[in-house]
Amino acid sequence: MINLGKLVTEQSDRSPWREALVEPGTGRRWTYSEYNAGINKAANMFLDLGVTPGDRVAILMQNSIEFMQSFFALAKIGAIVVPLNWRLQEKELEFLIGDAKPKILIYHDIYSERVQGLDSVQSIQHLVQVNGTVPDGLLAFLDAIEAVSDSEPEIGAFDDDDLFIMYSSGTTGRPKGVVHTHRSILWSLLSNIMTVDYRVSDRYLLTMPMFHIGALLPAVITVYRSMTLVIEREFNPSSFWSLIAAERVTNSMVVPAMLLMLRKNYDPLKNDLSTLRWLLTSAAPISSELIRHYLDQGIGLIQGYGMTEVPAGFMLDPEDAVDQAGSCGKSMVHIDMKIMSEDGSECDVEQPGEIWLRGPQVMKEYWGMPEATEESAEDGWFKTGDVATVNEEGFVSIVGRIKDMIISGGENVYPAELEKVLAGIAGVAEVAVIGATSSRWGESPVAVVVREDERLSEEEIVRYAGQQLAGYKKIVAVRFVDELPRNATGKILKRLLREQFSDLRLP
Repeated sequence: MINLGKLVTEQSDRSPWREALVEPGTGRRWTYSEYNAGINKAANMFLDLGVTPGDRVAILMQNSIEFMQSFFALAKIGAIVVPLNWRLQEKELEFLIGDAKPKILIYHDIYSERVQGLDSVQSIQHLVQVNGTVPDGLLAFLDAIEAVSDSEPEIGAFDDDDLFIMYSSGTTGRPKGVVHTHRSILWSLLSNIMTVDYRVSDRYLLTMPMFHIGALLPAVITVYRSMTLVIEREFNPSSFWSLIAAERVTNSMVVPAMLLMLRKNYDPLKNDLSTLRWLLTSAAPISSELIRHYLDQGIGLIQGYGMTEVPAGFMLDPEDAVDQAGSCGKSMVHIDMKIMSEDGSECDVEQPGEIWLRGPQVMKEYWGMPEATEESAEDGWFKTGDVATVNEEGFVSIVGRIKDMIISGGENVYPAELEKVLAGIAGVAEVAVIGATSSRWGESPVAVVVREDERLSEEEIVRYAGQQLAGYKKIVAVRFVDELPRNATGKILKRLLREQFSDLRLP
């Protein structure tokens, strides 16, 4: 019988003395024994507030011990966790709360004003604030848990019962509530642990936001592998390397944009990285030049592909990183994959098609959206909406989203293929390719570029692309920007770029 909340109990029984959580910003350090006691207190507090199995509880918190404490407590008693993106505006939060209908909202004090301004909070039975001065009529988290026992609560959910609803990033429109179960997340843990070099007693630095699967899943993995989780509220490039040394960190996750920032902040004379084995990165391909830079510092880069709906997808080992630059690797353990063409047949080598995935890690459903759930599935396979190719050695390369595909003169053009080429130009820090209206071709590719070298010109980029790409794929225009719009996980929001340059008309 699988219950994710029991993981901490089991590790507390085995190694109560092992350090489980570190929060450098507050100086707090918890052993597994203290972690489990804190979780039990939170669980008993939620029970006293009337939470029953299947109730939703929303969390609006930055990375913190209280976030993990609440997550595992709710998992133990069978409630459904709803992590909320704290970067969202009030209107966006209104939609998520109205969709999930949580019984309780627990939030950090820095969001108190935003919470009080939400009309939807009227439907929530209890508001629980973490830290700060608590408004009259609301509950203070720390006071509430101190008033209850740390005894083990009754386990309230197992196996295929819902564990959490995590809303997709909404890069193409309305967010969908992705429902995962205790079983699907356990299998996601197993796939990752059997593919990636996680070790007992590793020390994992978490700077990505916990409301995203790319952060929450590693946080749960640290418990499963009896590791130490080092929690930073937010990513800070100026302190990242010093924190690696101070906390003897062995692994962490960063997205490509973060890798670029960290390269500028690294000083080999000041930063001791002797404990750091690898960094995991995803969300976009990275150049072979950037890979070599980190390898020269003795840091392996593990490149992965996953999504909220399927947390375990592909992984590229550091040993293959340079030779297979631009690839996201091969299928992880316990996941089946195939690349499907529009006519319903499997694609040949190097033929682009949609990624379909199958395995026990796949989500249960989209919350309250049976039609969307049905559309995403076929004969037990999940249709990702991502387009990829597979080479003769079995390495997968993402070439774009189906919805981002550009049709130029009747030919399909996949932005990621072009972005991979343009990333090789000296002076290009980041690039995204979108389609713009063309009077001759219907659509033509446009490169939106962040420059490292301000001397880099549009003419140089267009000329380079023309030398590397087929005629129908050539970049016909370039727009320079200071930064690319991204969601919390580092994925470029091409929808916003298309809106920004919607008035662009090409011959």
